[in-house]
Amino acid sequence: MDQKFFLEMLNEQFQKVEGTKNFQEKDEKDSTKQFHLQFLKDNLIEPMTEPTEKQFIRGKEHELEYTMKGLHSSLAMIYNLFGNNKANIVGDKNIGAGTYAVEYEKHFQALKKPAFKKEYTLMDSFLYNETNKEAVAIEADMLGWLFNKPENLPKNFLNTKKYKDEDIANTFIGVAKSIMKDSVSKDKDYEANFKHFNAFLMFEHILAGYNSCREKKPEMKKITLVSCIWELPLVKNSKALPEYETVLKEEHEEFEKFAKLIGPLKALFINIGTDFNIKYYSYNNFMKLVKLDDKQQKYLSRYSFE
Repeated sequence: MDQKFFLEMLNEQFQKVEGTKNFQEKDEKDSTKQFHLQFLKDNLIEPMTEPTEKQFIRGKEHELEYTMKGLHSSLAMIYNLFGNNKANIVGDKNIGAGTYAVEYEKHFQALKKPAFKKEYTLMDSFLYNETNKEAVAIEADMLGWLFNKPENLPKNFLNTKKYKDEDIANTFIGVAKSIMKDSVSKDKDYEANFKHFNAFLMFEHILAGYNSCREKKPEMKKITLVSCIWELPLVKNSKALPEYETVLKEEHEEFEKFAKLIGPLKALFINIGTDFNIKYYSYNNFMKLVKLDDKQQKYLSRYSFE
């Protein structure tokens, strides 16, 4: 598939919604640079407040300076859904209705005394309902699942002594081994036996979420880990077929495979009094869970094409 096709399509829809904006100049070393806006504010539904900006600053390098200026930025996509305010969630059979506090690039600790930054986890968006003690942890992905390899698992995740709760380490390690490829090198990080779904990243989020639930930081009676994936609208995917449909089918199948493999981990959450689940939502379907006004709906049509 041609990534440029997707970027040009997003650009066309963006300009229908927002009009003409200033983009960065082409760069032979970065084929996506021309799809990055010159100014971050032009890629956001509303200006960031100072507290929100600080949340993104603690994330990965260059997010505010470059990454979030891209039309295909997953973080910008999820920020534009919630903005600076609390999220009013309509809810469904998986996620409870109510008002949720929103935090971006939520910092969780997966391992005990992480040796490297990659042994921490950063959740794109963390929603928390104080009244019901319910949390929704969101990992968003716009084009990464189509064009990037899934992340590897750092070696320390197979070391029981690195776990904050060593009693559950073997269960997590057993699940990790079921995710990885059969032939792995002990000298390198472990590669997942998945082509598209970012299995090890979600595995790390589950471990970090377990630690937070066990330590009650914050108290969570229920937590749902959401894989929120931007999917190409059917009205626009004729040029991408059939390869796109093949990849999308594989992504869905790999999620279902992952959801089965992590079955043993759900019991660990039950033992500490937390209802845990993992769910897959297309971005368009997750939008339906959020109470949005007409102005927000119109802006978000840059992603939904609706």
